Amino acid sequence: MKKLITWWRNLIDFQLDDVIKDGNDYFNNELNCMIRKANAQDIRSILMVERDVYLGELPWTYTDFFTEISINRQAGFFVATIEEEVVAFIGLRAQKNTLHISNLAVKRQHQRMGIGQALIEMGKAIGKQLEISQLSLEVRFSNKDAQAFYRKLGFHSDKILKGYYTELKEDGIEMIYQID
Repeated sequence: MKKLITWWRNLIDFQLDDVIKDGNDYFNNELNCMIRKANAQDIRSILMVERDVYLGELPWTYTDFFTEISINRQAGFFVATIEEEVVAFIGLRAQKNTLHISNLAVKRQHQRMGIGQALIEMGKAIGKQLEISQLSLEVRFSNKDAQAFYRKLGFHSDKILKGYYTELKEDGIEMIYQID
């Protein structure tokens, strides 16, 4: 069993390193934004986006982001920038045959412009490249706008996660997108 786990981790590490490389920047002309792999220098800007979206709250800490960006080889974080300002980010994590969206946020003044959708579409493309069958995420039961956004992009509700958000004792909804 230990050999199987080691093999799986090495496979995922290789695949993510092969697909997600520094310098693989993508400029979206329609949105006038650059999407690139995040690095440790982006964390303060990512925290500013998070603070804006969550109205001063910080669900993830500097250490959480640092671990995902710099240490966890099964994770990839990306930022969307406009004129070098980080305005959005997405976190992806390879888990079994799923690419999990661990975090997605777009500054409020840049929402409903297509940036979040571009980040999700990039996640779909990475999943397809890795031959992963689905994208998954969790969303608060009360966050109807986010649920509608994900449904518009082809996600469906999979199951209710009782008490998933422990700090507010709120249920979560797992949402799944089947990659072609």
